[in-house]
Amino acid sequence: MIYAISNLRAMTIEGANSFTVKSYFAKDIAEVVRTEHSDGSGDLVLRTEHYRDSDGDRQTRAHGFMAVARVREVERFIEKLRQAESA
Repeated sequence: MIYAISNLRAMTIEGANSFTVKSYFAKDIAEVVRTEHSDGSGDLVLRTEHYRDSDGDRQTRAHGFMAVARVREVERFIEKLRQAESA
């Protein structure tokens, strides 16, 4: 998994033989949720998806930057992206 932040968007890129790219534009990031471990690593959730599985049970899937080192620093970059969009 590759994570990237530009001046326009945040991206996740995953795959080996074929790639899946997910873009998170600043205007689409309503809330950022950080989970941080004692070593400074953690998850940064940029979007939450709610859906029903095949049994009809409600499920939640988190999208964003998962298991990253220095998650607080990454959060600051995302906040700068969001602030630049609103300026």
